[in-house]
Amino acid sequence: MHRKDFDCDMKALLALQPKDFQKASVKEKVNVRISNPSVHTLYKHLQATNARIMGTDQSRAMTHSKIWSTTVHYGPPTLWITINPSDLHDPIAQIFAGEDIDMDVVNDMCQVSVAKRAENIAKDPYAGAKFFHFNINLIIQSLFGIDSSRQQITSSNGIFGEVVSYIGVIESQNCGTLHLHMILWLKDHLHMILWLKDTPPADEMRRLLKMESFCKHIQTFISQNIHAHIPGMTSYTLKTMQWEADLAYSRPPHPDDPEFQWKFENIKNRLVCSLQIHSCKHCACLQWDYKTMSWKCKRRAPFPLSEKDLWMMLEIGTLNVRMHSLTISSQRSLYMPSAIMTPNYSRMEMQQ
Repeated sequence: MHRKDFDCDMKALLALQPKDFQKASVKEKVNVRISNPSVHTLYKHLQATNARIMGTDQSRAMTHSKIWSTTVHYGPPTLWITINPSDLHDPIAQIFAGEDIDMDVVNDMCQVSVAKRAENIAKDPYAGAKFFHFNINLIIQSLFGIDSSRQQITSSNGIFGEVVSYIGVIESQNCGTLHLHMILWLKDHLHMILWLKDTPPADEMRRLLKMESFCKHIQTFISQNIHAHIPGMTSYTLKTMQWEADLAYSRPPHPDDPEFQWKFENIKNRLVCSLQIHSCKHCACLQWDYKTMSWKCKRRAPFPLSEKDLWMMLEIGTLNVRMHSLTISSQRSLYMPSAIMTPNYSRMEMQQ
């Protein structure tokens, strides 16, 4: 509400009677425009207020508008990412909840039991939310190269290059924990990686995807940044590995550690076994297909196998990363080697 309109709008709102709202309700039910100017003014102010409240229809509409306007300016988004921090098993979350934990020896001894960790987070949801925002801000700043303050937002080179814009939406799961969905636009991503001057429209992109030279540029970028295969890991070896629910209750190895490479590979294998394995279940991913009269996974499992780093069908423009296991998700949860060393083992899913 503008200052010059305050007195006029205040008088109009004070003059409203219950019968005015009843008439407006009848018109709204039959999708007829509200003719009462006072009710229309109130409705306009309510929409403006709701747009600032997270989770309302107006706030979603505002987010959609931002996404479309950014897409018009920069072209289609480069990456779609989901970040799901493990607040239940992360020692940093337990510190926010009031536990006295020595991070230097957290790998050598289990100081807080699983039941106590769950109790701490359940009793103090503010600590879980504080840990989530601390973790997300750290990932955005350290991995993506984005530094934001109240006055300005600056961007530098991160693990994907320089981010020119990003939009994120926070959601809560059934258990109350938070996770983040975000889309990123990278600076000159098609010009720098695919040798294009401008972002092509959809029809042009379909034509380019059928060109072998164009697909080689995509192959180089994806094979260096996204993996769904670990050497020596097959469906058989995955069955022999133990699933670890509290894998996040630890610290990543220090890069200066003489055994860093071995520890890094060990953590990577354990992360894949604990977080990247997809098992089809009813009421979860399996959906009934009336065309084939059978159950099908909405994640498209089992996933296609490939011996090469990237397998392409140039005639239809589809691509799959190298994979030796039918259960490691390549459609939804791809691990990134450069992001695996985050301060805590959050689940990070990415699609391009």
